[in-house]
Amino acid sequence: MCTLKQLPKGLGRLTSLQTLDILVVLEDRELYLNLRDLRMLSYLEFQGTLCIPECTNVRGPDEAGIIILKSRRHLVRLDLYFGK
Repeated sequence: MCTLKQLPKGLGRLTSLQTLDILVVLEDRELYLNLRDLRMLSYLEFQGTLCIPECTNVRGPDEAGIIILKSRRHLVRLDLYFGK
């Protein structure tokens, strides 16, 4: 199980960030990184396992569809956690 509770909003300004293995989606999108912020991370490549806890905070298929996973050739496993 993923233990990280939040990712700061400023992480989206690290445009050369290359790897990320956890994405925490919180309700307060003004303070914390959200799925839309991933568009700015053009060099991001998910390596191995990507963990997304708190999937209940994803607002719908439009928001979830922002992450194009099929083009992530190094992603081997996707862990989604719903509920507490």
